[in-house]
Amino acid sequence: MGISKQLSIGCGTYFEAHQFIKLHGLFKLFLLPVLLNILLFSLMMWLGITWASSAANALYQWMAIDTADWNTFNWVKDIIYWTLAIVLNLMVLVVYLATFRYLMLILIAPILAYVSEKTEALATGKSYPFNFIQLLKDALRGMTLAARNGILELLLTILLLLLGFIPVIGWIAPLLLFAVQSYFYGFSMMDYYYERQRFTSAESRVVLFENKWVAIGNGSIFNGVLYALTILTATLPVVLAFLAKVLFVVPIVFISILPIYSAVAGTLAAIKIQSKTTEHGNQTR
Repeated sequence: MGISKQLSIGCGTYFEAHQFIKLHGLFKLFLLPVLLNILLFSLMMWLGITWASSAANALYQWMAIDTADWNTFNWVKDIIYWTLAIVLNLMVLVVYLATFRYLMLILIAPILAYVSEKTEALATGKSYPFNFIQLLKDALRGMTLAARNGILELLLTILLLLLGFIPVIGWIAPLLLFAVQSYFYGFSMMDYYYERQRFTSAESRVVLFENKWVAIGNGSIFNGVLYALTILTATLPVVLAFLAKVLFVVPIVFISILPIYSAVAGTLAAIKIQSKTTEHGNQTR
């Protein structure tokens, strides 16, 4: 499949997921992820913002900006301070989002494994007898994969952040960073399906790399919404201080239910890939 076709499947199934969830009444599966992620998101957001502010102040003092004699150039001091604060906050935001994403996937892996299995059963009629041990194995594989992908993605994220300071190359670094993060997230969501087909981790990696744009399409929807809602949440106390305590919860709820949509969409996408592969195999015989 070409890039456009793969992206179409990756993004398109995400939108199909809402109708699927609505049709089969899967909204009840949102409750636990919402509760867990409100706690996780709030804690990590507080830690991230606190660290970024402290680091900016420490650098500001280390550079002795306050003690320097700026005469009529006090405005330069303000520019330096806010530049440091913005750069550090952006770096914290990128690393924080990558870390939060995988901590979240590890925490709710059993739920996502169940959602993926339920989706396949409803979409194809292929049911799997409930097996608690197998569910735990699927969840463990999902947690292990999330941890592995999280470490690899974090290393690539740091590398791309460093490349961002290089002229010309730095212009495409943000796009590469977004694509990398989307790929690994979509990979995690689609792998639940391949685990049930008894693909080894290596086999799953091969199939998903061949269909990497499907994974990127799936992950890009989640990442786009995650970035937008995180920035909104971070700026609410400044923009709408009087409503911040109430509105702070709203983006977190959206972020919390997104993995359920991703798991449904990832499973639907994997089913389509498998279907097209089977059709192609039959045509070539």
